[in-house]
Amino acid sequence: MMQQKYVYLFELDSVRDSDEEIIAGQHAIYDEIVRKGNVVVLTYNQLVDSRAFFSLMTDEAYYRNILKLFEQGCIRISQFGDIRTVAQYILSTVDANKRFIYSALPLKFTQKRLIALVQRSLMYSDLSEILEYLDGGRRSDAEVEDLFLEVEQDEAGHVKRVISGGSGENIAAHREILANLYSFLSIILRLSMLHNVYIAPRQASELAPFRFHHVMQCILQLSLPIPYWGEVRSILQELPAFQMEKNGRSLYYRDLYRQFHAVAADNLTETLRQAYPLAEAVVDLCYNYVCEISICNTSKHYNVEELRALDSPKPTFAADFTRRLQDLWADGDQAEKRFLRTETNRFISFDKKKQLPDFSEAVRVADYTSCQPHEESKTVPRYEYAEAEQQRVHRQAIFSSIGQKLLFSLICLLVACGVKFAFQDMKLLLDHFMNVGTAVFSIVETICFLLFTEWISHALSARCSLFVPLSKALGSMYTLLRDGWHALWMPRAVSAAAQETDVVEARSQGAPIDFVKPRELRDYQVYRNRHADLFAPSAEVPVADTDDRGVMRELVRKSMV
Repeated sequence: MMQQKYVYLFELDSVRDSDEEIIAGQHAIYDEIVRKGNVVVLTYNQLVDSRAFFSLMTDEAYYRNILKLFEQGCIRISQFGDIRTVAQYILSTVDANKRFIYSALPLKFTQKRLIALVQRSLMYSDLSEILEYLDGGRRSDAEVEDLFLEVEQDEAGHVKRVISGGSGENIAAHREILANLYSFLSIILRLSMLHNVYIAPRQASELAPFRFHHVMQCILQLSLPIPYWGEVRSILQELPAFQMEKNGRSLYYRDLYRQFHAVAADNLTETLRQAYPLAEAVVDLCYNYVCEISICNTSKHYNVEELRALDSPKPTFAADFTRRLQDLWADGDQAEKRFLRTETNRFISFDKKKQLPDFSEAVRVADYTSCQPHEESKTVPRYEYAEAEQQRVHRQAIFSSIGQKLLFSLICLLVACGVKFAFQDMKLLLDHFMNVGTAVFSIVETICFLLFTEWISHALSARCSLFVPLSKALGSMYTLLRDGWHALWMPRAVSAAAQETDVVEARSQGAPIDFVKPRELRDYQVYRNRHADLFAPSAEVPVADTDDRGVMRELVRKSMV
């Protein structure tokens, strides 16, 4: 009995949206589930703002298999803040008052009518309206064009410019976007009803030492054998976002983009041409480390305690960061296409589906191992801890389940053979009284044999779940043998030599979400945190402490009256 590990995959970062990166990310999911028996944990952003998921959900087989993996618990979602479900996350991000931008999901804050359609679909769990805009629906091209109309407003809310939704070829592209949006929102709504899919967020006190700016400070303290590392450190340390101790990746993006083009307009040396994109790669990795730490009980490739204090040695973190940065940077291959790009949410469908792994096999492997008990200790092990033994136990569980299923399939076939022999004896007995050697009787005999055998096997399966009907037994034997063959020759994916693999992390109990805050209360909290001096304690005018759970609960209740 082994402890099942929760893993966060850097490969699924929403900015890794090239075809090659999508293929690598999907293979990473497959490997963790099939080869290692781990659970992949996604953040809301990895699922929602993903070109891969958005493009692939229109594929019926992929949709069905990914949904099944969620249901089996092989893929889970980490909650964040007070947002319970993916549907709530989308509704919170597409708020009319926010100037949001997705990198993969083709929604803009200026597309007011399309946003309203998405909001109605999620709030009322009704996708029929979107369906009307698809090919063959009752909505005209003019109505589709109107749906994608963009309205730009100034800070005061006055309309500055109205941009047409396009016509001609754009209409076909818009209908394709809506088809993807329909499939995507469909799985979002289904996931919002699978409550066992979600993992409670970590307590705020546990995350306080590991904010984005702090992790970035830890990274910039490292001395790494990577070209241009000195220039990268200088670039990042001089960014306004870093100096002002900001914690958002998008803020670092904007500062990097602004400074890079300012330098390019002046005098861009070859060193800086390489250093600026590499600096953005560092920002991406920092963001992913923060996401990984924010998820309850993920098994990491490093000792997270090394990041708690700036002055502590960081051998395991430095080794993991160096490896990831080298893999992500890839010697600067196509750096101009992957980094320092202009923000856009232009939809580009993913068409290389044949290069993706077979997730139906992942579903079957999860089914083979679903009955195996999993240990849950009071600590969280390192990712590399007992990795080879974990894979051996996982493979053994697959073989055990396949062998069991094959055994009962064979028993079912033996029952069928017994019935066949009984029919032959009956035929010999009847030969003494009538001529039963005719073709008509042979056909009737065969039909009766199949029906009777299927009835017996169904009766046995109703009494014992390990028995399967004859038709299913015949159809599954080839699949079982093939899966067993694949498991036998499955390559063992053992990580490179790592230090301190026996170091453990205390298991987090999480902070279950008691209630969802109304938008007005959430905005109030943001304003109060930004202007703390205006809300200093006062005997004359007492101020409610919205960080207190009891106080917030009462405010939420009163807001609903």
